[in-house]
Amino acid sequence: MVDDPLLGGGKCADPQAILDLHNMYRSWHSALPLVWDTTLAAEAQEWADYLATKQCQLVHAGVPGENLFMRATYPKPDTTCAMAATAWYSEIVWYDWTAARPFDYNWPRNVGHFTQMIWADSSYLGCGLGYGSYIFDGAPAPGGCKVVACRYQGPGNWATNDLFRQNVRPLDPVAKAATSQGVVSLDAGINVPDANDVPPQVGTEEGSTGVLLEKTRVDNPQASSVTTAPTAPQQPGPPRRPAKPSSPSVPLAPSSPVLFPPPSGQPPPLSPSSLPSPPPPGSPSLPPPPWNPRPPRAPPPLLPGQPSGSPPPPPSFPPRVPRAPPPQGPRSPRPPRRPPPPA
Repeated sequence: MVDDPLLGGGKCADPQAILDLHNMYRSWHSALPLVWDTTLAAEAQEWADYLATKQCQLVHAGVPGENLFMRATYPKPDTTCAMAATAWYSEIVWYDWTAARPFDYNWPRNVGHFTQMIWADSSYLGCGLGYGSYIFDGAPAPGGCKVVACRYQGPGNWATNDLFRQNVRPLDPVAKAATSQGVVSLDAGINVPDANDVPPQVGTEEGSTGVLLEKTRVDNPQASSVTTAPTAPQQPGPPRRPAKPSSPSVPLAPSSPVLFPPPSGQPPPLSPSSLPSPPPPGSPSLPPPPWNPRPPRAPPPLLPGQPSGSPPPPPSFPPRVPRAPPPQGPRSPRPPRRPPPPA
């Protein structure tokens, strides 16, 4: 547990270390330091605890401004969180600073954790740690896994090239040289990257040395929802609603359906109980309904003096009046043409 109440909210054994690493990396990119927020840490902790029950699967909660990291080892890993910040920042080697459209070009290159860390408009940070069991193939006993979830306020990764250009600022070599001396490695296999490093492979890295089994994974940022830029300047929202004092809320699994009420003026959707059940197998089929032919058309009424059963006489029309011929007479002469105007 953390003794400092200002760094509470989560179960990271080293909240000050992960906060300091964030602020060191941000100083290399001319961004202001972050401030620890206990509410953000509590929200991140709740989601990390849920992911730990799923063998630390990395699934985003669907909120903007979230980074995830997972590590599984045998024997079980420790409860520190700082290595997640180093892994996220290593994505700098994939970022192309010369791209004319920085978001369109760099977002498919899996740089979302790095850009969120150094996003200039982010101000607050809170992290949580989930700790669970993990089954390794060939291990003599179940190992352990930890998942680190960090949330940021205000969130980064807005899906516009202009905001990426304003908030993802180039590396300052002078600032890096002034703060990175002595910071080489926080854990085996995770080093502070350099701009000339070879980009690591995306996905899962597995290794075996004796009885040590290890799997370290950073979630794919494309699986998370990118923050959509607003069409108008955002206004400050209402304060957060406090949590209910009753039992803690359990987050929905990513595959759980979410039901929405129907729009006004429309009937609610049919439930399975209101639909007719199909006939049981083997039951006799119902006969088709009888075919009702069209009734015959009634005959027209008889005319005066017309015998019954005879066809009606053809209709009679009045005689056609011939059209009067056109008048014959001398043709009127054409009027003289107007003389042209004088030059």
